[in-house]
Amino acid sequence: MPRRKWIDKHNPSTKTYQLLYRSQDDPLLNDDSAGERALFAVGQDGESSASKQTPHQAGLHLEDLEDSLDFESMRDNEGEAAEHG
Repeated sequence: MPRRKWIDKHNPSTKTYQLLYRSQDDPLLNDDSAGERALFAVGQDGESSASKQTPHQAGLHLEDLEDSLDFESMRDNEGEAAEHG
């Protein structure tokens, strides 16, 4: 009789985790008993679950950044330094 797999990837209750370095906002960052990395739950397709993300982890989208810009107060050469590294 073949051995049963201990990881069933096709089960809908299966969770996928990614090993990440601890955030600067993590309260366990300075705890000596906690490791320097933590497991972060991600979805089946590799995308992080939005319900468990903080706004810092979710990041901003291009539309959010464009809404926060004030185009009237920008110089004509604003952002050229980014093109040259």
